[in-house]
Amino acid sequence: MNKTDLTKKLQDNGSNGLEESPELAQALVRSAGTGIYIVQDGKFVYVNHLFEEMTGYSAKELVGKSSLERVHPEDRNAVREAAVESLKGGSPYPYEYRFVRKNGEAMWILERVTSMNYRGKRAAVGSFMDITMRKRAEQKLVHQSIVLRTLKAVDSLVAEEMDKDFLIDRVCNLLVQAGNYANVWVVLVDGEKKFLSLSYAVRMKEMPCMVENMKRGHYPRCIREVLEGERKYNVYPDLSNMRDESPSLMTEDSQAAFVTRLETAGHVHGVMGVSISDLSATDEDEWLLLQEVAADISYGLSRIEAEQLRRESELRMTHLALHDALTGLPNRTLLNDRLNVAVAQATRNSYKLAVMMLDLDYFKDVNDSLGHSVGDKLLKEVGQRLVRVLRRSDTVSRMGGDEFIVLLPQISSAEYAAKVARKLLNSFKEPFLVERHELRMTTSIGVALYPEAGEDAESLFRHADTAMYRAKDRGRDRYCVWISERDEWQCGS
Repeated sequence: MNKTDLTKKLQDNGSNGLEESPELAQALVRSAGTGIYIVQDGKFVYVNHLFEEMTGYSAKELVGKSSLERVHPEDRNAVREAAVESLKGGSPYPYEYRFVRKNGEAMWILERVTSMNYRGKRAAVGSFMDITMRKRAEQKLVHQSIVLRTLKAVDSLVAEEMDKDFLIDRVCNLLVQAGNYANVWVVLVDGEKKFLSLSYAVRMKEMPCMVENMKRGHYPRCIREVLEGERKYNVYPDLSNMRDESPSLMTEDSQAAFVTRLETAGHVHGVMGVSISDLSATDEDEWLLLQEVAADISYGLSRIEAEQLRRESELRMTHLALHDALTGLPNRTLLNDRLNVAVAQATRNSYKLAVMMLDLDYFKDVNDSLGHSVGDKLLKEVGQRLVRVLRRSDTVSRMGGDEFIVLLPQISSAEYAAKVARKLLNSFKEPFLVERHELRMTTSIGVALYPEAGEDAESLFRHADTAMYRAKDRGRDRYCVWISERDEWQCGS
C-alpha cells in the first residue's frame, strides 16, 4: 500500500480507523518509528512493540495501569498539565519528562499527545521518543560550562588567597555548588605522606574514625592507590563496592568517585576526591577539567608554602640579627631599641626605669675546670632563670661572655629597682644543674636609674657597668645602685 492509498483509506475510515481497519493501524504504528500508546480514562489501553522495548515493560504489564504511575515522581504534575493543555489545543506539541523504566533507570522522553475517539470514547494518543542520550549530552555541556566557570573562580582564588585552609574549603564548596557532585574533599599530607588534614564540603560518615586511621597511616584504598600509585587519578565507578574498606568517604548521594593526586613538580601535597551523584552525566572531558582544578589547588598550595618559607626565613634572619646565638636572649641591638622606647615612655609619663648590669662571679673557673661546653650550658640556664624571675615587660639581654643586662621599664622608685636586684641575687642561691654537675654561682649587679644616671643608653650602660664593678669590689654576690658622680652608692646583698 503506497502513501496515497494509506491516506485515502484513513480518510474513508473516519475517526474510528484503528478500530475498523486493523491493517491500517498496524501499518501506521510500524511506520511511525516511535513508541505509541493510547490512554483512556487515565489508563493504558494500548502500547506498541517499540514502546515495550524502550520501557522494558510488556503490554500486559501496562494495559489497565495508570499512565502517570511510571512517570518520574518529580515530573508527574508537569506531565499531567502538559497533556491537558495539548489535548485542549487540538494540535499536538512536544514536551519532555522522565519515564522510569522497569529496571529503575530514568529515561528522558519527548512526547506528543493528541485526542481521538477510540471504541466510542475519548482517548489520548501519544508518541513516545527516547531522548536520553541527547539530554545527557545537553546536561554534560551545561555542567561542563558550570565547571569551567567554577575553574575561572578557582583561578582567581588561587592567585590571591594566602590562607591554605580557606583556599581548600572554598574550592570544595565551589565545586559542590557546580552540581552533580555529592561532595568534594581534600586530604593533605607531609613530605613523608603522613596525614596532615582533611577538608570537605559535606560532612562524611564515620569521619572521626577515618581521621584517626589516617593519622596512623591507614588510608582508604582510593586515597592510598592515588597517593602512592603511578596513575595520577582514578575513577571509582561504584562506591558501594568499597563500603567495607572506606565507608567514611560515603555521603548520601555518592554513586562514584574521582580521586586525583595534588602534585607540583614531583612534590605531593595530598589528594582531592570528588564524590559523584550520577556517573553517566560525566565523561573524560570533565575529568580533564577536574585535573585542572587539582593543578590550580596544587599551584596555590605551593605558592602559599613558598611564601610561608620566605616569611619563616625572614623571621629567622631577623631573630638571628636581634638575638644572642647561644642563649636566644635579645642582643645589644634589640636592647638598645627597647631602651630607647622605654626612655621615651618614661619621659612622657614621668616614670623611672632601671638598667642592671650582671656579671657572674668566678665564671672563668667553670670554663677552666669543666670545659666551655658546660660553661655555655650554664649561661643558657642563667638566662632562663633570669627571665623566669622578672616581669614579661622586662628585658634580659646577653652582652657576651658571662655578662647580662636587665632593663626594667616603667618603675616607680629606686627602691623598686633595689628590691628586684635582691630578688635576682636570691634566685642564684638555688644551684644550677648542668650535665650532672651541681654548680653554685653568684653574681654582681650594678644598677643605673633614669633620669638620675643619664637620659641616653650610653650613659645608663656606663653607670650600670661602674656600679657593677663597685659591687665586685665590695666582695661580690651583691648589688650597687649608682647615685651620683660624687662616688655615692647604695649597695646591698
